Amino acid sequence: MHEKVSAVPETPLPSGAGVPLEKPCSTGSVSYKDALKPGQSNNKNYPMDEVVEEYWDGNLVDSDEDDMKIGVTVTDTEAWPRLEFSEKEKQRLEKKWGKSLIIKILGGSIGYMQLRRRVQLMWGKAGTVELSDIGNDFFIASFQDIDDYFFALEGGPCLINNHYLTVQTWKRNFNSRAEKIRNIVIWVRLPGLPGDYYDRKFFYNLGNKIGKDIKVDEMTLRRARTMYARICVEIDLNAPLVPAYEVDGNLLKIEYEGLHQICFACGKFGHEEIQCPKKKEEL
Repeated sequence: MHEKVSAVPETPLPSGAGVPLEKPCSTGSVSYKDALKPGQSNNKNYPMDEVVEEYWDGNLVDSDEDDMKIGVTVTDTEAWPRLEFSEKEKQRLEKKWGKSLIIKILGGSIGYMQLRRRVQLMWGKAGTVELSDIGNDFFIASFQDIDDYFFALEGGPCLINNHYLTVQTWKRNFNSRAEKIRNIVIWVRLPGLPGDYYDRKFFYNLGNKIGKDIKVDEMTLRRARTMYARICVEIDLNAPLVPAYEVDGNLLKIEYEGLHQICFACGKFGHEEIQCPKKKEEL
C-alpha cells in the first residue's frame, strides 16, 4: 500500500448499536427502502437502482421450448458446446442476486452452519439472511430485506472469531476457485473539504475515482459535520490506494477508516501486516 496514505480509526458507533458476540457493523439508523424508489436513490451504481424488465418469469414447468431459447445462442465447437447469453438475458439472470453480497473470512475458515447463525445474528434485523457456500471459503449472503442488505454492506469492519469478514457486492462471472480477496467496502474521510462541495454529485465522482461509490454518510449529506466529509466506497486491494485529490488547485488528503487495523497476512483485526506475529514466526 502507498506509504503516504492516511488511515484512521473507524468512527465509533452509538451505544445500543452493538450486535451480541460480534463487532457491530452499522448503526442501521437510516432506512434505504425509500431511497430505492425512482428519483430518490442516493446511489447510481447498485443493481437495485435499475429496474430490469422481466420478459420471462423463470418458471420451467410450463415453458415452451422456444421460450427456453430466447436470448441464448448455442454453438458447437470441435470439443464442446458454447453458450452465449444476450445482455438482456444476463440482466435477467443477475436480477435474483440484486440483494446479495459475497463474503469471506480473511485468513481463516468457518463451518457453514456456524457462519449462517452468525450472519443472521449480525445482519438479519428485519428478515432472513440466506447463505450459499460457493467454494474456496466464499459464501453468498442473500437478503430478504433491503435494509438488512445495506446494513451489512455499509457498516465497516465485522469480526468473526477475531478474523475480518470481507464483504463485497455481487459481480458478474464471479469464480470462487480463481478469485482472491481483492475488494473490501470501507469508509473514507475527506478532511478540509470546503462546504461548497458537500454535494452528492461531487462525492459520486470522487468516490468512483477512489474505488466504487457506495453511499455518502447521512451527516455529511445534511452538512451536520463539516470537519470532514465521509463516504463509503469499495476498493481494490491490489491497486494502489489514492492518497489525495485536487480540487480548485488545492491538494487535499484522503483518510481510510480502520484499514491500518486489518492484517492481510493472518486476516485478523487489530494490527498491521508488518506487526503480524504469525508472519514473524514464518521468517
